[in-house]
Amino acid sequence: MLEARYEGTAGVGLLNWWNMNQIPLNISTDLTVLNKMYQATQNYLPYPQFGQIRSYSNYGHSTYHSATVRIERRFSNGFSLNTLYTYSKALDSADGESQANGVDFYNQSLEKGRAGFELTRRFINTVMYDLPFGAGRRFMNVHGLLNDVLGGWQLTWNNTLQSGLPFSVTYAGSPNLYLP
Repeated sequence: MLEARYEGTAGVGLLNWWNMNQIPLNISTDLTVLNKMYQATQNYLPYPQFGQIRSYSNYGHSTYHSATVRIERRFSNGFSLNTLYTYSKALDSADGESQANGVDFYNQSLEKGRAGFELTRRFINTVMYDLPFGAGRRFMNVHGLLNDVLGGWQLTWNNTLQSGLPFSVTYAGSPNLYLP
């Protein structure tokens, strides 16, 4: 049997929180102004009298798309095969129902990217073979102690191959000044 399948889902209005008291990224391109803002960040916040202001709401969004091909050979002559290959893509703005610690509250679409739990490629294979020994089988077709010990055995082979989880590359020790 050959089977091909597509699956797709979307999560809309998922709950998470953002710090809404942060400096917008597009506030200025003048280096002098940006350096001045870096030295006194609190003065340039939208609400300078407060620190972090958490806004908990339905900001989140996620999508998942996958295509799966499956080949199955049902039990015949003591042999069975089940093989699946899935290619998928999961995108979201936050992996969990918690803080979406993003770069810019005012442009949250910057945060949408590959989900931290995404496995792009996955191959699963299961092979089963009934050994031909024991009662009702080709060899040693007997009942009793010999059948209890040596008959009715089955070999099974399972394997899963999959791509790894995505990761982020970061940097440290940059001579540049960055606003929080």
